[in-house]
Amino acid sequence: MNNTFYFLRHGKTKVDLEKPISQWVLSEVGAQQAIESAQSGIFDEIEVIIVSGEKKAFQTAKPIADKLKKEIKKVKEISELNRDKGGFLSSEKYEETVRYCLEHPLEIVNNWEMASQALKRFSEKNRRNRQGV
Repeated sequence: MNNTFYFLRHGKTKVDLEKPISQWVLSEVGAQQAIESAQSGIFDEIEVIIVSGEKKAFQTAKPIADKLKKEIKKVKEISELNRDKGGFLSSEKYEETVRYCLEHPLEIVNNWEMASQALKRFSEKNRRNRQGV
């Protein structure tokens, strides 16, 4: 069996300081990026679409799913690092913090979920899927 996996980052988000980061949605630019991704043809051979439980991930995948007439499967355990307790960072500080967090997976950085915990979450979900749980 030969499989190809495509990982697509969600489109640009609308910063809403009144909500936790995990609840942010796509901005108008992000929604347009999602439409452009669907129209690009890159994803036309996709057979299964899986997204995290975050709305911005679903919004990014929806134009692709609509075009291909595919269902979207939500899997909350594959959400990005939980950053809700860390608060908003400028783009530059965010990139710097992500890099540091991934290079130091056993450290809590900016009150984010540790990278090692996210990996454990992903791995546990994968293990349960293989066992049919």
